[in-house]
Amino acid sequence: DFGEIVVNFTASSQFTVSNSGRETLDIDDMVLSDDEAFTFDFAGAFELEPGEERVFDVGFAPVEVGDFDAEITITHNGVNADDVVVNLVGTSIPTPPPDLVVSENENDFGEVVIGTPQSWEFQIRNNGYQDLVIDEIFSDNEAFTTDFEASITLGRDESSFVIVTFDPQEIGLHEGVLTIVSNDGGEEGSEFEISVSGVGTQGGNPVIVVSPEELEFGEVPSNRDAVLTLEIGNEGNLPLTIGDVSVIGDGFSVAWNDGDAPEIQPRNFIEVEVTFAPGEIGDFEGELLIESNDEE
Repeated sequence: DFGEIVVNFTASSQFTVSNSGRETLDIDDMVLSDDEAFTFDFAGAFELEPGEERVFDVGFAPVEVGDFDAEITITHNGVNADDVVVNLVGTSIPTPPPDLVVSENENDFGEVVIGTPQSWEFQIRNNGYQDLVIDEIFSDNEAFTTDFEASITLGRDESSFVIVTFDPQEIGLHEGVLTIVSNDGGEEGSEFEISVSGVGTQGGNPVIVVSPEELEFGEVPSNRDAVLTLEIGNEGNLPLTIGDVSVIGDGFSVAWNDGDAPEIQPRNFIEVEVTFAPGEIGDFEGELLIESNDEE
């Protein structure tokens, strides 16, 4: 039983033919009564020795709405030589409408220094079956803008990313609503709202945070290595520049190239890999040193 399947989509199932007797089982033929809605991978007569089995794939691919049934008739030379019948049933339903889903339906940019706009990205996904058409994305507050330029069409399970920028021109709280206009649910002009907010400030600082604050590698055999990941983030409201990352202590190393100076925007982070590769048996300790423009 294939249950309900959306029209013009395909479902698959399997059944097994086995020989539980003591003599060779001859499968002379397998006939499918309806090869329009159902498919079957039978290639021709075959034999099964005692204990052997063979698996067959059956597909249900309706091209119109309705209830369907069929039979696969198996002709054989078994002890009970009557034909064996495998019943197939399935129902085809109309194609459901598009279904708009977003990764997040609100975002708080926090404190943003005037003149240093910050961005946030969210994902639009179509969980429906029919095409989702995004006609427009607009903001009711000019402090919040998006990179959406023209209509886009998303098929089933397809997605697109939208970048939202907060560029305050005045000190204080800013709130806004982003409206996505689409055919969500099969309704033209359907509107989906995302709330955004942020605070414009005149000054600020980068604030470095690391997670976790301690890396515990546990027991590692000598002449082997283990790798752990450290996150370096910025909880301030100005970009954080990492000048250098180094490690003190035998057996430890960090994946950092001299000359790298990444800039971490507020409320973002980067990942750094730290490796422990002991050359001998014993206990080891080390320290990771991070140079940045966080003056504190």
